[in-house]
Amino acid sequence: MTGRWLPISLVALAAAAFSVADAFEASGFLSVWVAGLTTGMMIRGHVPESNFHLSEQLAELLAAIGFFLLGVGLLGPVVGRATPVTVVYAALSLTLVRILPVALSLLRTGLARPTVLYVGWFGPRGLASIVFAGLVVESAVPGASTIADVILLTVAISLVAHGATAAWGARRYADWFGRASAADPGIPEAAAPAGPSKAAAPRG
Repeated sequence: MTGRWLPISLVALAAAAFSVADAFEASGFLSVWVAGLTTGMMIRGHVPESNFHLSEQLAELLAAIGFFLLGVGLLGPVVGRATPVTVVYAALSLTLVRILPVALSLLRTGLARPTVLYVGWFGPRGLASIVFAGLVVESAVPGASTIADVILLTVAISLVAHGATAAWGARRYADWFGRASAADPGIPEAAAPAGPSKAAAPRG
């Protein structure tokens, strides 16, 4: 295959992975995620980075469309059904419930508190929550409607809260990183990531 067709093949791979999983009544979302992760590990470093642009741009476009449809068709009724309990739980989901697991997973990395807070606040989020909400509704578990409402309400608050704090948070973290790396160039945050075929250099 010539290089010009590789970006299209990556998009086709995602569509094929979803279709095959759906035919076996498996999770198309997880299938595409695993296929993308495996493909990226196998070919990154062996093909130009420009070959990934089409799939990344398409993913961003589809995500924007997904959020648009969410806002147009779902958020109005969900906000209308919101109760103080669901609002409080959504707020907890965006703070304690998400930041604490991230902090625990990063305990042995040596990352500083500003990094842990930044990753915890801006890290795990996106359309995955909406996909999981769809799985809950399809499974018809007890209280599926309430669970879906809480998830969608959390996504709605996240869009506002993370959108409003993104630029401010990035500037604050960049300022901290500049000061911290200047004072100690050996901090974990300043370590260059290992390339596909190179081991990470040890830090003394």
